[in-house]
Amino acid sequence: MIPTRRKLLVAALAVSVWGCSRSPEQNFQQGVAYYQQGKFAKAADCLELAIAKAPPTPQALTLLGVCRLKDGKTDGATRSFGEALKLDPNYIPARYNLALLQLEHGQFESAANLLKQVLQKPGVSADAGVYLAVACNNLAVTAARQRDYKRAEQYLQTALAADPKSAETARNIAAVKARTEPPKPAPVTLTVVATINVSPKPVTVATPTPTQIVQVVKATPPPTPKLPTPLPQPGIKRRAALAPHTLAVGNRNKALIHFNEAVILQQQGRLTNVVELYQKAITTDPSFAPAYYNLANAYRDLRHPDRALDNYELALMADPKFGDARLNYAILLQQQNCVADALDQYERVLQDNPANAAVHVTIAGLYAIDRNTLDKARGHYEAYLKLVPNAPRATDIRRWIDQNR
Repeated sequence: MIPTRRKLLVAALAVSVWGCSRSPEQNFQQGVAYYQQGKFAKAADCLELAIAKAPPTPQALTLLGVCRLKDGKTDGATRSFGEALKLDPNYIPARYNLALLQLEHGQFESAANLLKQVLQKPGVSADAGVYLAVACNNLAVTAARQRDYKRAEQYLQTALAADPKSAETARNIAAVKARTEPPKPAPVTLTVVATINVSPKPVTVATPTPTQIVQVVKATPPPTPKLPTPLPQPGIKRRAALAPHTLAVGNRNKALIHFNEAVILQQQGRLTNVVELYQKAITTDPSFAPAYYNLANAYRDLRHPDRALDNYELALMADPKFGDARLNYAILLQQQNCVADALDQYERVLQDNPANAAVHVTIAGLYAIDRNTLDKARGHYEAYLKLVPNAPRATDIRRWIDQNR
């Protein structure tokens, strides 16, 4: 995954938007205050009271939508953004937020249409172009799988115009041209652009993180251990990993033929059919990291953990910076009770992505099992709380930290 920071569209909130009695204005002000404190459910309640007592404004409805989204109520957020647009069809923050929400839920066509309208307005953040490119890349992937390469190319040209720096778009355009322009046939290897995790801030939905996934299965979030009783755990085994060795570079284009066929079957859940295809891809190009990774995921889901671990290791030999492979490798090591090995891999994940809160809390739980590593556990719990100060179990974690100083 490649996280990317984006700037936000910012719309000012005026306290005089109501222009009527003090009561709805006070409700509105209290809602803004709760929002700034991160109390999104209370903020939404106050905003709903204000809207019920006075004519709503697009600004208030959009802020209500953001609060509902942060509270996990996506249907309510969609309604609020839609109502804001009914009041003012040209209100950019509502249109922008609604587009990102649709993008998150895979509604790429409608998200693309909204983002095109946003980009017609002057002074709009360039991030709208980035998100339009994400939507169009996904639409192109769907069209290419249906062998409608002309439509795929149209979507990709729109993506390129919206975000000329998009590496995914450039690769996908080359793949489509290779498929449609003889005499150099090549399999279509479009990048599947993942949907976006939306995290709102006033007044717009905050920075989504587009992620590039060349593989079928996204990295699995690590299991979050319960706060443990700090007692030693005997009998933990170690993994006898494959000896590192150089993997020869083969014919990637031929390997992709088998790889792409396996991807389609794996997405359909036909796991027993994909193993042979990925093995053919690997035989054709022994340095093909995504093929090892997908094969490892297939073996994992087929409940062959040793074979899965072997292939995660081979994927990392082929590409030591393969973050998804390392994270899934660590998770499977933990599940197989190879805790020390899992900790080594989790720590390497954090070297590349120190802001991964889920890994911090997972590592903390594992270190807290042993009295000798309580200091390490405390350090990772503290890092986790800095990243997620309002985590559901934050109070329990802080209590554990105080008890184990």
